[in-house]
Amino acid sequence: MSNRIHSQAAQRGVTMIVALIMLAIIGMVSASVMRSSLSTDQVANNARMQNFAAKSADVALRHCEAEFEGHAADPLAVPPVVASLPTITPEAFVPGNAKRNWETFATWNTAVVYKVSGAAKASVTAVRQPECMVEFGDATGHLVIVTARGFSPDYSEDGSGRTLTGSVVWVQSFLSI
Repeated sequence: MSNRIHSQAAQRGVTMIVALIMLAIIGMVSASVMRSSLSTDQVANNARMQNFAAKSADVALRHCEAEFEGHAADPLAVPPVVASLPTITPEAFVPGNAKRNWETFATWNTAVVYKVSGAAKASVTAVRQPECMVEFGDATGHLVIVTARGFSPDYSEDGSGRTLTGSVVWVQSFLSI
């Protein structure tokens, strides 16, 4: 009989150890599932911010195209977006020469850039409004390059304007006049 009591006590001890091991496994699986769902949520949020920046850039591009096309025939009514057109020099269009305005980062912090205020109407607003730049694309003046940048709501930059966090999307179109 004492053998039987000893066997039952040993079984209860093993049951407790198995239960603790199962509890630890369940805890680790739960932590893994929570971490995975958090990562998925971050990926979805990043995609949403990227999409917001892309839509903002597209709005700026369409706005600047419309401003340019609407005033291209009437040079007396020059909107700000057209007034920023650089002087055409044939040397600027030779391969290997100086970059165009949109290619030079420092140019985006100058008066050549047209800020599209109130263009991105959404439930979330960006810290920085979308911007666009219009410049001639060839020496004849018949090709115009419109470049726009859109920013996500979580965008931040350093002192020189370089992106620290968030998204910046660039879009570009060519107009033939």
